[in-house]
Amino acid sequence: MEFTEEHITQLLSFVEDVYKRVPEFAKGVRKIVNGESSTEIKSQKLDKIEKYLSLDYGIDDVVNPDYSFISDAQIRDTLNSDYREMLRFRYGTREHSVNFGEFARYANLQMEMLVNYYYAKVYGDDPEAILNALQANDPNIEFLSLYAKINGLKWEFNWNYYDIRDLLNIIKVRNEESHRSPGTLAIEIENREKEFNKLKAKKNLTSTEADKKDELKKKIGSLKSFKKWLDPLPFDEVSAAIKKLSDRVKEQFTY
Repeated sequence: MEFTEEHITQLLSFVEDVYKRVPEFAKGVRKIVNGESSTEIKSQKLDKIEKYLSLDYGIDDVVNPDYSFISDAQIRDTLNSDYREMLRFRYGTREHSVNFGEFARYANLQMEMLVNYYYAKVYGDDPEAILNALQANDPNIEFLSLYAKINGLKWEFNWNYYDIRDLLNIIKVRNEESHRSPGTLAIEIENREKEFNKLKAKKNLTSTEADKKDELKKKIGSLKSFKKWLDPLPFDEVSAAIKKLSDRVKEQFTY
């Protein structure tokens, strides 16, 4: 590609930022450039550096959540960095392949940071106030899951289930990536349906069996709904959900 002065400035700024974050980074860059000085070789090696960093200037034009309202510079920079990394997995500029699981994982990181930022700003260092706001039964705030915190937004923002559904599904994708192998969601649905059908065919169910049958029916419905959402790889829905959360948090602190 043709490098302009603006491209090189952006590249150097990014190099400086990564150098501060990743100790092995400088060693990797020195290995790439290795001291040659001709214009042609420099151009070739800038291409190599771009590949090494997995940069794609095209993603600069993508509309992203506005994190400028975040007063803490470290949190703000981390959110912006995670969003750019998320886009790299969407457009295949990281590891040269599109990866929805990693895309969703970086979305999840932004969700967690935004939600924690919101609750900290609103309730400060008062764990009891946060627990009451979340209507949580767990007395230990440190062990509250992101799932519980996202659910709490229904009361915080006067949202309903459909306002948080995509956010909750992003968490499920993260969990799928962490704990499962590809294709196991379909296998789990199949196994639970077999178990349900056995109970359905059985006469004179005990109360325990009847309860289990009802639970299986709900679980199967939930799994199928999630699979229906997941199968098309809903990149746009995830991006929209992150932006919606960011915009809503921003509204709380910019009157």
